[in-house]
Amino acid sequence: MPLSIFRRGKNGTFYYRGTIGPAGNRRQLYGSCHTTNKDIAARQAAEIEAKYWKGNFDGAGAILTFAQAAGFSRAAGRSDRFLGKLEKHLGATLVKDITPGAVTAMALKLYPNCTGASLNRLVVGPVMSVINFAAESGLCSPIKI
Repeated sequence: MPLSIFRRGKNGTFYYRGTIGPAGNRRQLYGSCHTTNKDIAARQAAEIEAKYWKGNFDGAGAILTFAQAAGFSRAAGRSDRFLGKLEKHLGATLVKDITPGAVTAMALKLYPNCTGASLNRLVVGPVMSVINFAAESGLCSPIKI
């Protein structure tokens, strides 16, 4: 059953609701579309459903962003000391698209005057920590830099 949209209140915000997924692995979804425009709400509901199916078929790593992985790491009580600048740079990047070369290049871009040890402490270590923590949870594959 696809997601349906409905309005709460007379001139209120649209919400989506529905149960999607294959038999035996169904999931109930409910949330706000944060809009009062019905067309935009319908489009958002369709995008949410498509994202769910992509994650269901291709695995959680297909839709996991660095910001989401960092959020999981924070929720587990892990240190977020150097994550602020990294999340601004990598926030919407899919974890599966982050390569060791890209991390090294990002480190040099963010901190051009730092030594190798500082780059490891400020960028490489935190990125590896976040991604490998998500990998331990089964959300993506681990990375070695």
